Amino acid sequence: MSAAQTSIQETAAKFKTTLYLTEENKKRLDLLNAKNRTRLINQAIAEKLEAIERQLLKEKLLSALDAPVSHPSNGVSTEDALHEIRQRETEQLLTGSKSE
Repeated sequence: MSAAQTSIQETAAKFKTTLYLTEENKKRLDLLNAKNRTRLINQAIAEKLEAIERQLLKEKLLSALDAPVSHPSNGVSTEDALHEIRQRETEQLLTGSKSE
């Protein structure tokens, strides 16, 4: 079950709104009873909004990757930092302790 479906079932807030439909969509919706019609419309809106939110997050992530933030290294090279991390992890494995 998607997050959209879960949120629809969890919150049953009720309000009325005007929705302009194409003639074809109106005819197809008229084949459903009111409860199913409402559920279908809410689910479709929730799924579309979820897709839009995912797209916005994707664009935000991609723009962040285009302009990565540089963090100062305080003069420590990547190689030295990696060597220190590996050495510390090796010691932890050998002694069975964790550094704090």
